[in-house]
Amino acid sequence: MAEGVKVAVQRENLTLRPYRQGDEEGILALFKRAYNRERSLAHWQWKFCQNPAGQQIILAVTGSGEIVGQFAGLPTWASKNGRAFLLSQAVDSMVDVRYRRGLKNPGLQVMLVRRFFQEYMGSGAGALAYGFPTAVYSRLLIRTGVGTVLHRIVELKRGLFGWSGDLRKLSASLRYQIKRVSRFPSTVDRLWEQCREELPFAIIRDARYLNWRYAQCPDVQYVKLLATERWTGQAAGVAVLRLGYGARPVALLVDWLALGQPQNLAEALLQHCHAIATDSGQIRIKAWFPEYSHHFQFLKSNGYRATVTPRELAVQAFHTELYPEWIRGHWYYTMGDSDHC
Repeated sequence: MAEGVKVAVQRENLTLRPYRQGDEEGILALFKRAYNRERSLAHWQWKFCQNPAGQQIILAVTGSGEIVGQFAGLPTWASKNGRAFLLSQAVDSMVDVRYRRGLKNPGLQVMLVRRFFQEYMGSGAGALAYGFPTAVYSRLLIRTGVGTVLHRIVELKRGLFGWSGDLRKLSASLRYQIKRVSRFPSTVDRLWEQCREELPFAIIRDARYLNWRYAQCPDVQYVKLLATERWTGQAAGVAVLRLGYGARPVALLVDWLALGQPQNLAEALLQHCHAIATDSGQIRIKAWFPEYSHHFQFLKSNGYRATVTPRELAVQAFHTELYPEWIRGHWYYTMGDSDHC
């Protein structure tokens, strides 16, 4: 692709180009102006430089070198029936207030999105762009032809009042051991291969991905649980918790990987999540699972109730095998598939 594309916005020539080393200072300054909050360099480096699937950033730069717009993606590998596809989650879309025109054509935001698609998506590159925007933003995406909404996100939640969990007792009668880990071992790769057979379309949750997403994140201390078979040491289940969200005493079950059977393993793993959340002072626990998955029904059978959220799952397909009508009823996702938690 061309290094830079010149565009005219509000009578000023801007260059739309991929990230170059040294741009991070200008990107963080734009982030502060756009979102009115700081982002650490450590977080930025983890998110965009340490991602094992690569880096995808398009910037709008003035003639003087000031960065005034960005559209970025978090690439990740997904599996559909055993075949790998590169996905890109749309994140950190931002334009300096001086250059905003909403998403109306030919606003700078739309130009950045289209330049991003040209650079990173399509034949031999990314197969699907996706995100979890609010309904208002989704309508703008549809109107400008840069996205298709699949469905609203349904949140599962339950209270933790009255929960009394004895972690030693919970797994005493099982053939599994459940414990916290600082990093996920390579045995998780075999667990992923087993679970993949039950998941028609999902992000590849191997040890490399899970450790980048949860163990290496510099800002959030996730609780990482690993269930193993007592006699073989093989990984049998994974759960990831975030304890507290902002100032709210809410636990988030951000990721989950376990076979549908045996059921007692999943129940023990979930009970560990409840007990840990309760012991840390949380009063409620929330999760995302698609309504068509057996995980959704599993949580409902364990006291969770479903609530429709303002967020939606939006996609733009660049591969014939990943058409939206099929994805709508087959994508296994959790909160951890978004960058909101």
